[in-house]
Amino acid sequence: MLKERFGQKQTLINAYIGFLTKIPCPSSDIKSMRSFYDSCESYLRGLEALGVTTDTYGALLIPILLRKLPEEIRRLLIRANNQADSCLNDLRSTLRKEI
Repeated sequence: MLKERFGQKQTLINAYIGFLTKIPCPSSDIKSMRSFYDSCESYLRGLEALGVTTDTYGALLIPILLRKLPEEIRRLLIRANNQADSCLNDLRSTLRKEI
């Protein structure tokens, strides 16, 4: 009964993607960047728990997340890993290392 009422997978996927696109842009300070990263990870892990792989939505989400970051942070990420702008998992790991 719970699964029938609350287990609408596509609705949950849409909500997680919506939350990811609405995460506020961080400033360059570490506290703001850490909050941004933690929010992203929380929603991305929620998608993974639903069985949605990053291959499914990563190419669409990368430019959205990168545009939210301050320009100097974007440059640092791309210098640290030239795949960070084309692979969501690379972006995640590079951002985690920078923080």
